[in-house]
Parts: sequence; C-alpha cells; structure tokens
Amino acid sequence: MKRLILTALGACAASFILSASTMAGPLEDGLAARQRGDNAEAVRLWTPLAQAGNFKLQYELGLINAEGRGVPRNYAEALRWYRMALAAGFTPAADNLGALYAHGRGVQEDDREAARLFKIAADKGLADAQYNLAVMYSSGVGVPRDYAEAIRLFRLAADQNFVLAEQNLGAFYMLGQGVPKDSAEASRWFRKAADHGNPVAQYNLGLMYENGDGVPKDFSEAYKWLTLASQGSSTPGIPPGFLTEAARLRDTVGASLTPDQVAQARAAAAAWRGQHR
Repeated sequence: MKRLILTALGACAASFILSASTMAGPLEDGLAARQRGDNAEAVRLWTPLAQAGNFKLQYELGLINAEGRGVPRNYAEALRWYRMALAAGFTPAADNLGALYAHGRGVQEDDREAARLFKIAADKGLADAQYNLAVMYSSGVGVPRDYAEAIRLFRLAADQNFVLAEQNLGAFYMLGQGVPKDSAEASRWFRKAADHGNPVAQYNLGLMYENGDGVPKDFSEAYKWLTLASQGSSTPGIPPGFLTEAARLRDTVGASLTPDQVAQARAAAAAWRGQHR
C-alpha cells in the first residue's frame, strides 16, 4: 500500500476581540482599522490600552507583530505581548507562545517549554493546543513519545471538529500506533477530515478506496477524492510535492476507469466542491 500522509505542528492565531457594537472610542476604532487591514493604526490605538492591562488587546498586539502585516514582523515583540496576556490569565496566548518556542521565533528554540505552554492551553480545552501537544507526544519532541497520550489529545481536538486532528487520528488507526489497527475506523476519521476540506485526508481516503482498505474498493470514488486532493493548493501546510503526487495517483486510478466513469467521478468532485463552499 502507498504511504499515508500525516500532518504536523501548527498554531492558531484566532482573534478574541469583542464585536464593534460592544465597544467605543479607541477600542472600536482599532477594531475597524484591523478589519480593513490597517494594522499600524490598530497598534497605535491599542498600545496604550494594552499597556494599561487589557489582556485581549495584549493578545491582539502579539498576533499583529507575529503576522507582520502592515507593520514589520517582530517576533520578540509578539513574545512580549503574549507573555503579558498569559500572565493576566488569558490562556489562548499560551498556545501561540508555545508555537514561538517550538519554532525558535523571537526566542531560542525550546521544545520542552513549548510543550509546557501548549499543555496550559490544552488543559483549558483549546483545540489548537491539544493538537499541537498531541503532535509533540506522537513525535517525542519536548516530551517522551507517548502514542496513547497523543491519541487522547487528538481525539479531544477532533471532538471540536479540529480537522488536522481528525486527519491524524485516521492515520494512527490506519498504522496501528497507540491503538489497534482498524482500517474502518481510519476511514471514518479520514472521511470526517475530508468532508471538512482537508486535502491530505482526501488523498488518504482516495488511497483507501483504491485499495479497498476499510472501505469497498471503488476506483470512481478514489478518483473523486484524489481529484479534490489535487486541487488543494489554497490549503496551508500541505507537504512539498503533495499536489503533484495526488494528481499522479488520480491519473493512475483513472486508467482503470472508462471515459464515462472518469467524467462521472469529475462531476461528483465538482458537486462536492459546490456543496462545501
């Protein structure tokens, strides 16, 4: 069987600012600036409020500096604001701090510190942090390798519809790492992630249909999912060469189909895209 593809460490950069209708003055003006992409103006308006102790704005300023959009990217400054937000008890900042430590951005790379920070946010139920910590347990980076703990954390994140966790759970069941090998359960998790638009899961599900592993062998269904996987260029974090490999395997599967079957499979892929926009 061809090699399954797994996904790796990521980090969330979600905004937690209140809606404009609940704010006034510099808060509202800063949000309006942020929404129109004028981050420099948002920084100007929000910095005094963040310095005065607004932990949500401290977090937002961390995001702006880490993104480097509209202002020079400054990981050290992002680190400073995230630390202030976390010290005030805003645990989502721990996830992004962990990512900075994991990648050595603005600070010396420190996987153990990254894992510690991810755990703070994971213990509070943040799916991104649960996923990131699960990746570390699955690879033995920053923590001892522990597939059972990785799967527990992946499942917690997947229960919140965190698509990368769904994809990796499928891979663990397919490979029998930390759980008994179960192709049917693997296909169930791949399908959940595939239906959420993850091209890696779409590729893996296509692979399973090609081989009849965990699902009935169905070249038309394999072609559909591989077509969708090969069109995942807008998805961040896909492995190098992934789109080429997905297209190559799609064409290999297509050689076993009639022209009418290929046309039907392409139509099924197009219908899926129309339903999942």
